[in-house]
Amino acid sequence: MRHILLCPKFEMIRRICPKTLVYRPAMAAREMILSAAVCLCSIAAVRLMDLYWDSPSPGPHWMERESGPALRASCSGHGRVFNDGSDLACECSDCYTGVNCSELQHGCMVDADAGDPTFLEPFWMEHGADAGVFMPSWYRMGYSVKKKGSSPAHKELPLVYVIKELEDSIRELHELVGNAVVKDKYLVLGTGSMQLVAAALNALSDSFPEKPGAVVTRAPYYMIYKLQVDVLSSSKFQWGGDAVAAFEKKAFDPSSVVELLAAPNNPDTSILEPVYKGTNAKIIHDKAYYWPHYTAIAGALDEDVMLFSLSKTTGHAGSRIGWALVRDIEVYKKMFMYIAVSTIGVSRESQLRAHRLIKSVLDGYQNGGSHKARMFDFGYHTLQSRWQTLAEIFKASTRFSIQKVDSQHCSFFKKEVSPSPAYAWIRCEQEEDCHSIFAAAGINGRPGRAFGASNRYIRLCMIKRDDEFELLAGKLQALVDTELTNE
Repeated sequence: MRHILLCPKFEMIRRICPKTLVYRPAMAAREMILSAAVCLCSIAAVRLMDLYWDSPSPGPHWMERESGPALRASCSGHGRVFNDGSDLACECSDCYTGVNCSELQHGCMVDADAGDPTFLEPFWMEHGADAGVFMPSWYRMGYSVKKKGSSPAHKELPLVYVIKELEDSIRELHELVGNAVVKDKYLVLGTGSMQLVAAALNALSDSFPEKPGAVVTRAPYYMIYKLQVDVLSSSKFQWGGDAVAAFEKKAFDPSSVVELLAAPNNPDTSILEPVYKGTNAKIIHDKAYYWPHYTAIAGALDEDVMLFSLSKTTGHAGSRIGWALVRDIEVYKKMFMYIAVSTIGVSRESQLRAHRLIKSVLDGYQNGGSHKARMFDFGYHTLQSRWQTLAEIFKASTRFSIQKVDSQHCSFFKKEVSPSPAYAWIRCEQEEDCHSIFAAAGINGRPGRAFGASNRYIRLCMIKRDDEFELLAGKLQALVDTELTNE
């Protein structure tokens, strides 16, 4: 009788290793040699399986080939190299130019308008090796995912578009942070949170007794809310403007209103209660910034519809991943169908990357993870330092003021934390166009009118790269110094 030496994952090893791995016990002289050969083949086979298994995992050689040159390229500290498959060249930060980004463009307008969350780049460059993704060419080529998650809703739907591991890691992340209740909630995955806003509006407006109903939000509000409602041009709802004004004027039947509530709010980082309340109130809670690097976590929220995004969680806006936690299964089904019909789910490549990133964040806080590898700590300390810098600059000014944000106890960090908002919401204390004043000082911010507010306000983004923030802080200091000189 022939015996097979038992090795881990032997079925794949047998396909890769030579036939000499099959041996006869009587051949004692050859047994030791064959055993050694088996062990060597096992190591090689397991290594290959690590690279080509269903959930691809990068190894050191892969990381070196794909990211090594990019990581070693300094770009003078004012740019990055991305391996997109073409020539490796520095992509410079704002206001820097040259082959290696060493030349500062004098008189350049600092861009504090866009909200790219690149402040987390240094963290991922140092600690992100385990979050990298090797993706074989045959990875999940089909439209749907056969491996369904544990959610009971999956049993009622014909197709599943969410990778089970991603859903599990998202739920685990919320439980770690303690910012949202995930038990008895259905998870809808979208191409960014804005697709989920559209899906939720479509689902919630189905029950409007009067159509078209209204979509409202508190001013100042995220400008894309209005733009999206206008672009959707739905027969079921239309833009209703400021929620407070609409409520006070009784402009709409409350049962035919959906209120969008962002908390912390973009642009002013305030945390407010809904205007429309009661059993018939339909609220979409945009919680993109309800993470401990942006605000103190007061507790786990348990709302009917809550939206989150990878963009603001880990900083990977380009992956276009967002998710909704939904209480009602009928709302969940309608949102699912909206995603299925509009984009046939979400890119599996992006899902895999999101899972790896979130798993890496979890590992930093679990299983004895290194304190240096804790993303929320890194993000909080970065933004808290930036806020302190701006607060100190504007403290000396009587012409400009910055929003007031108080220190609060954070249940995640288990201590009182200082403010660390994503944006500075600046008010010009005199009757003047704030955006024009800042533009003349070389700063391009987003004007207050874009948020349904007065032109006496301007939003400045604080979540870009370190060198870009330093340029912003320098120009703000010069602007305030000019004011003090002229007094």
